[in-house]
Amino acid sequence: MKNPEQEIYPYSIELHAHTHPVSPCGNFSAEKTVQMYKARGADALVITNHFLHTPYDGLSEAEAIDKYLDDLRRARKAGEEMQIKVYMGMEMRFAENSNDYLLYGVTEADMPFLLDCMRNQNIRDFSRVYRRDDRLLIFAHPMREGIVDVDFSLFDGIEVFNMHPGHNSRVSLVARRTAEHPELIVTGGSDFHHLGHDGTCLLRAKTLPADEKELVRLLRSRDYRLSLSGYMITPYL
Repeated sequence: MKNPEQEIYPYSIELHAHTHPVSPCGNFSAEKTVQMYKARGADALVITNHFLHTPYDGLSEAEAIDKYLDDLRRARKAGEEMQIKVYMGMEMRFAENSNDYLLYGVTEADMPFLLDCMRNQNIRDFSRVYRRDDRLLIFAHPMREGIVDVDFSLFDGIEVFNMHPGHNSRVSLVARRTAEHPELIVTGGSDFHHLGHDGTCLLRAKTLPADEKELVRLLRSRDYRLSLSGYMITPYL
């Protein structure tokens, strides 16, 4: 029998997906990724490709920006053809360690600013200059092996549910720590890279955001659910 909350929150959105080649660890092109999510019945996905030093060292600002945005632009074109919404996101990493941070609310116009930050700042400095009402800074999979502990007050939220099958994201430990910080937004995503875990964690919403800024407003509202392999979860008390 259909869960009544699926009718209240009918729209499904992937918050964490990677495409190849902009994320070299991904296995699927932008077009194939959009096709896979369309086939799963998703209404939208956020392309959160990796943004870190090595692939962009030695490139000019224009070259680096075009390189990063190529997959996003192709995904958007495919989304228009297949009638599935594609939002811009980012998974940023600074040179100081291997931590990853999810950015929501960013647009192509923000790229020069983001490139400069990635090349010249650390997470503490970035948190101070990046955060504002129409953008979100989320600590991605904060309890994985190799992640350096960072003050949660630097973030708008925490990715509690990360369903990448190749990593132990220690979801229960993340949930316990996040419970100590009720001010934080709770997110979840499939962290899609490979065949078989596309759409394993989706946000469920009452309405479909028109753009990246509306997606931020939805997350700030906390009026949504998370679906883990079809099981509805209420992320807030």
